[in-house]
Amino acid sequence: MPDFPEKEVKIEAVSGAVVLNGVVPGAAEVRRAWLVTRRIAGIKTLDNRLVSGELLAWD
Repeated sequence: MPDFPEKEVKIEAVSGAVVLNGVVPGAAEVRRAWLVTRRIAGIKTLDNRLVSGELLAWD
């Protein structure tokens, strides 16, 4: 996935079912990842489990 370090975002795809896992800098990146991925031909389901690092920073 462009602009996302490989160690922070993991993409799993099996038979058209795609799962995005990881931590990204902010909510905008979560949305952008979802928008980019859903445009790929052949995807039947998309489970976006990305977490915004902003949510983790409040601590």
